[in-house]
Amino acid sequence: MASALTPDIEQDSEDDFDWEEVPVPDHQQEEEPQQQHLEITIPGAGPRSKKSTTPSKAVFIGLRNRFKGIPHEERLRRIDCHKLHTVVLLANAWYRNKWLNDPLLQARLLSLTPLSLQNAFGMIHKSRVADQGLRGRMFEAAIVNLVEWWSQTHFEVIPSGHLKNRTFDDVQARLEKLGPPPTDPDAVLDIEDVEDIMGEEPERIRSEKSLMKHALMGSGSRDVSAQLFTALCRGLGIPARLVASIQSVPWQTHVGKPKPTTTPPVFWTEVFSRPDGRWIPVDPIRSLVNKRKVFDPTPTSAAPAVTHSPLFPQAYAEALDRRAIIKNASRAAQQENRMVYVLAFEEDGFARDVTRRYAKEYSAKVAKVQGGSNTIGGGGKARQAWWEAVMSIVSRPYRLNRDDIEDEELDAAQMTEGMPSTVSGFKDHPIYALARHLKQNQVIHPPDTPEIGKFRGEGVYPRSAVVSLKTAENWMRSEGRMVREGSQPLKMVKIRAGTINRMRELEVMKDELRSAGDQDTAIGESMQGLYARSQTEPYKPDPVVDGKVPKNNFGNIDLYVPSMLPRGAVHVPYLMTVKGVAKIAKKLGFDFAEAVTGFEFKKRRAFPVIEGVVIAQENEAALLEAYWEAEQDAEEKARTKREERVLKQWTRLIQGLLIRQRLQTQYAAKPDKESRSHVQDDSHNVAHDGEPGTSKVRLFCLLVTHSSN
Repeated sequence: MASALTPDIEQDSEDDFDWEEVPVPDHQQEEEPQQQHLEITIPGAGPRSKKSTTPSKAVFIGLRNRFKGIPHEERLRRIDCHKLHTVVLLANAWYRNKWLNDPLLQARLLSLTPLSLQNAFGMIHKSRVADQGLRGRMFEAAIVNLVEWWSQTHFEVIPSGHLKNRTFDDVQARLEKLGPPPTDPDAVLDIEDVEDIMGEEPERIRSEKSLMKHALMGSGSRDVSAQLFTALCRGLGIPARLVASIQSVPWQTHVGKPKPTTTPPVFWTEVFSRPDGRWIPVDPIRSLVNKRKVFDPTPTSAAPAVTHSPLFPQAYAEALDRRAIIKNASRAAQQENRMVYVLAFEEDGFARDVTRRYAKEYSAKVAKVQGGSNTIGGGGKARQAWWEAVMSIVSRPYRLNRDDIEDEELDAAQMTEGMPSTVSGFKDHPIYALARHLKQNQVIHPPDTPEIGKFRGEGVYPRSAVVSLKTAENWMRSEGRMVREGSQPLKMVKIRAGTINRMRELEVMKDELRSAGDQDTAIGESMQGLYARSQTEPYKPDPVVDGKVPKNNFGNIDLYVPSMLPRGAVHVPYLMTVKGVAKIAKKLGFDFAEAVTGFEFKKRRAFPVIEGVVIAQENEAALLEAYWEAEQDAEEKARTKREERVLKQWTRLIQGLLIRQRLQTQYAAKPDKESRSHVQDDSHNVAHDGEPGTSKVRLFCLLVTHSSN
């Protein structure tokens, strides 16, 4: 029973990233049965001992625990932390790369390099070696000698202080041990708190001087070793890039706690071979050159298939032990160093995403965990959009010739990637596809497409054979295409009523079917056909004849894409006012139709989006001329109205000031003589002009009127 259930459970495991693996206990030693007779006893429903747990029961218990997810709010928090940590580590790598360009640091490293190694690169020149292939081999040999001197003779790597990957749960648990978080939003953790969170004393690199100190000492972490080697290559005049594998906290659950293990480095170097015109990866810690698949910590060895045999229980138990060891080794190798984002920083500070060059299963696993998705059902498009936005900050605004060559190499590396080893790896894979992962609007076309392989008995098809389908209405609204006459739908799906009017149409359709006697279709679901792009053709509307624009049943014209414009017509969009063009066309007596460019859905209703009008081409000049004249008249009227409003407001303000001054003159108390003389002067002004201070007010009004004009 256990051997029959185990393969099915493995096939249902859809995701190696989100589910934790459950250890399966070994079978208990049983007495070897006789070869002549084989007895199988099925126990009844009586009580079982707690100690006797069969492997199948353990698998089911683990499967139940694996499907326990986390709340959506917790998922969003993890994804935000992952994104923030990724950007911070990217900035850290950018600053490290900037420090490597320090001339004094490069000079110190050159002074420590043997002269024979430096002269080896000077000998590689067209004037000395004419053969391009020979120059490429000489360059690679010189790099090998330089790396061996660096890793074996000059620099001693300390097994601590380098960047490590820590899980979200581990960091959260260490933060909780520090106590409640501070209420001050600007609070910063002390270096002692950071050391407690990391579990070890970090290596502090504050500036170029810190790197220079490690260069003179000849010791440091493996991160500093790779960074100093990159600076040495730049000092030798070799185009070198600092490659960084961003070790941000993973947002997935059940990824395990970090354990000390020997993993590939987080930083390494890429040198550009001018004779070959390509980038060569260099690992100065392990003394490896031009071996790009040794940087991914994911093991390549797969677990052997285990088949239960009741005749050989000892061999079955040993096979389970070997499988558990391989799985545990696979889990441990990915805990300290996980390859998700790999960036190559050049000397000018720009970076390129080279994850596809080093990741063993980029399309199957790595691309699906980059960035996560903050929206339910956001999928790969949301993840890709976020990562492209981050890369746009550090990417070069222009392209070089070597960038195009490198893109071709990365595309070839992705296309030559092997077939995924899990069911989840086939989902959204750019090369392979399974029928179970097809969406409702997708189909394998043509139907007789040959399978390119088998995965656990299920046919594997090329992704190029997966065709996206749409309804005839969606083809018209999205691309302005109509289904060819006589084309049969490739797939039938249930009609989903998105608006109230659509629901009413479906009810009317069912009533008509009932009246026609088709009770089965009326009771069941209404279906609609889906068509491929190859079954459609561009929509050709009727042309304009004698200035008459063709219209639909609603009196307007469908113009979802520019190709739907009738021949002999022109689209005049709304310019300044909303319906100024339509009013003028109607006033001039031109035949027109309002252009419907789309629909807005609010409260389960569809509202057409109208943008401008469509008129005959010969009437365009007259319509635009009349429109601009109307706009000038409207602008002049608006300016006159605005001036009148301003003058009224100033008049009201000045009248208020005059009333205030008159009240102060008549009722304000003036005990001193000086104030009395001031009252007499005001009364003189009143007797002369009729109002106090009228001359000043009139002058002020003239100035205001002049300024407004």
